[in-house]
Amino acid sequence: MDLIKKGKYALEPSLTCKKCVMDNTDSLITFNSEGQCSYCTQYEQKLKEWIPLPEEKKKQIKEMVAVCKKAGKGKIYDCVIGVSGGVDSTYVAWLVKDLGLRPLAVHLDNGWNSELAVTNISTILSKLEIDLKTFVLDWEEFKSLQVAFLRASTPDSEIPSDHAIVALMRQVAAKYGVPVVWGVNFTSEAVLPKTWSQGHMDWGYIKNVNKLFGGKKLRNYPHYSVWQLIYFNRILRQPIFNILNNIDYDKEKAKEFLIKEYGWKDYGRA
Repeated sequence: MDLIKKGKYALEPSLTCKKCVMDNTDSLITFNSEGQCSYCTQYEQKLKEWIPLPEEKKKQIKEMVAVCKKAGKGKIYDCVIGVSGGVDSTYVAWLVKDLGLRPLAVHLDNGWNSELAVTNISTILSKLEIDLKTFVLDWEEFKSLQVAFLRASTPDSEIPSDHAIVALMRQVAAKYGVPVVWGVNFTSEAVLPKTWSQGHMDWGYIKNVNKLFGGKKLRNYPHYSVWQLIYFNRILRQPIFNILNNIDYDKEKAKEFLIKEYGWKDYGRA
């Protein structure tokens, strides 16, 4: 394969992964002898580590239910779930109810809610009889933070929303003394290169991007520091469950089920 010439420098030949669309415009990518990129290889390895075997999945689901029920004994709720109106979080809402749990649904309104997403949340939670706690961000403050991330040319401008969601979920769970049940699933969400998205847990990073490129102090923005994370994990020993990793989760089948049984509406990339 010929090298592409540009001035006196020779650029590497163009290479594209045989399995995905990634190519060597990413400076950290490597390819094996079969033409598969390092991201696909790492994903396959992590999939084996993160996704249990069928029998282990059943065992972990039973353990999760037992932990939640023990934590919720004598309380109105036994776990906290996040809801966005999308398919993953909606399916988790149905799943925890089907398992006999008493969840409190938490929603972060960052000012970008679509009408359809809000309708999905209202419809599903009403039919499942799940209580909802909504936290509305200060729009001017949050808008300033988002603009700060865009001005800073960071690799992931969704970090302000993601950090706030995690902070809110863990704070609410700590208030009620119950576990967090996430709608995260490794199978479809663990393929992003680290260089494209990092810093979600780093409050210092978020705070300093805002200080350098933003215009407002973050007075009402939900957040957590390293010390608060240590408090959640080591002092409270707050349980976190990624329930979708413990079932044979198929996003398209989940959509079909929710549409048919609960009137959920697909709004595209949900």
